[in-house]
Amino acid sequence: EDWGYVLEALGQKARWSAQLLAGVMPQDIERAFAASGKRLFPFKLQEVRSECTCPDKINPCKHVSAVYYLMGERFSEDPFVLFQMRGRSRAQLLADLAIQRRELLAKRAREATPAAGLPQPSADGTLPPAPAAIKDPSRWWTYNAALDPGLVVITPAMEGDTGLDEAGPLPLAEDARFPEANQRFLDHLKGQGAGFSTQALATAMAAGRDAPAS
Repeated sequence: EDWGYVLEALGQKARWSAQLLAGVMPQDIERAFAASGKRLFPFKLQEVRSECTCPDKINPCKHVSAVYYLMGERFSEDPFVLFQMRGRSRAQLLADLAIQRRELLAKRAREATPAAGLPQPSADGTLPPAPAAIKDPSRWWTYNAALDPGLVVITPAMEGDTGLDEAGPLPLAEDARFPEANQRFLDHLKGQGAGFSTQALATAMAAGRDAPAS
């Protein structure tokens, strides 16, 4: 059941699916587990337990430390061992992910087909009135219930995770007099995007702070 939630989260993001199906472990794979309320890696030191029969009082002792070192070396050679330790072999994970991805694409294709009874563009191309939530974007951020802090998992942003990074180099005009102008412009755009994301997260988490208990 737990893996069902994780596979659903993995299938939602095309980049994760493509990298895993190509045999590459995404750097931000922990986000898929966090989105489903699970964890791939230990969240705190207390979750890592080790014992050894040697007389050393320090834990981890040198024997356990050697085991950790060998495990890290093995993970570097084949990151999919992490999934196997969580109950899914590489072959099983990739097969399940391929099925999940096909089902998701088929669902999206069905949803993209105009349904009977829904307003369609007129003959002259005029579109029907937009839903209220689109006319008033603030309605997307309305949430009146209090949030349990224990349900929130925040993961750091990874490289290649922004739209600008995904788009690749932009064909901006260059001026030899200002060689750093383009990079400063892109850094400014990324900074603006990061600021908006942080503000949106803070607004969403604080929306139900003063709501009465039910």
